[in-house]
Amino acid sequence: MLSNKSIQEITVLNLGHKTSTGFPVEELQDGRLSALSIGFMTLPDLDLSCFNYSALQVLCLFSCTFEGLKLGWIITDCVSLRELRVGFPTENLKINSKSLEMVVVWGTKASWLVIEYAPKLDVLMTSIFPREGDARVKPKRSHPTVSISINNADSLREVNYLLLQYHIITVNSVPISKKYVPWNSVKNLKLGLNVSSAAQRDSLRKILDSVPMLLELCIRRMDDIGRDEGFDMIIDCPFEDLNHVTCVTTCLSRFSVEEFRGGAAELHMIKCVLRHAPHLLELCTTHC
Repeated sequence: MLSNKSIQEITVLNLGHKTSTGFPVEELQDGRLSALSIGFMTLPDLDLSCFNYSALQVLCLFSCTFEGLKLGWIITDCVSLRELRVGFPTENLKINSKSLEMVVVWGTKASWLVIEYAPKLDVLMTSIFPREGDARVKPKRSHPTVSISINNADSLREVNYLLLQYHIITVNSVPISKKYVPWNSVKNLKLGLNVSSAAQRDSLRKILDSVPMLLELCIRRMDDIGRDEGFDMIIDCPFEDLNHVTCVTTCLSRFSVEEFRGGAAELHMIKCVLRHAPHLLELCTTHC
């Protein structure tokens, strides 16, 4: 029935029934459909031939059940797709798209996200947490992780919420928190980390080396002030040499700390940025 209405935008939110309720995506055969938003439903027939999406530009899935592999096929086949928003899924995603400009994945529990090829990608949000009881976690002291792999995305300007306590991040197959890899396109970067963790502070310092054109940096504190945080900063000061970091000395204009608690590591970080960032225009700390 919908396929005969020449509809360009469809939003369907299932607020009164079980999320197992199926949505007949295969009924959407109109080639003029440009935006599709579906919430709290099951998409059992999500497949390459299930509907006509030649003009689809925006796809939003909120708390929907689907197969990640099949969604990947759809993304590749949607030649006009510019914006993808996926909220609260439990599926791993692989993205290969010549047209995508924005990918937002949030509230997710997954093992990995792969950006395989996305030459036009401008904004990436990765609020992804590890699945509980991930089978890959064997040592007792290990923690579940999420693999974030970003490849062939040379236009990527904004990256939001890479979570250093969970994410193993590779850029063009290089682990960015351990080795230098040129990530020259990135201008805005938001990172979440346990500030009291020396290992995560060191990862942050290494990432800054790889983003020489960075204009805005936001750090979100994910932990409470550590008991030994002040003592740790006496023997471990990874930000003292920010005068050797290209983005800090040449272009960083905005620095913010979210969930600021006034810990020694936070204050040390702020002092070093103020000391070595001559182009800094705005410093902001917030605590909710």
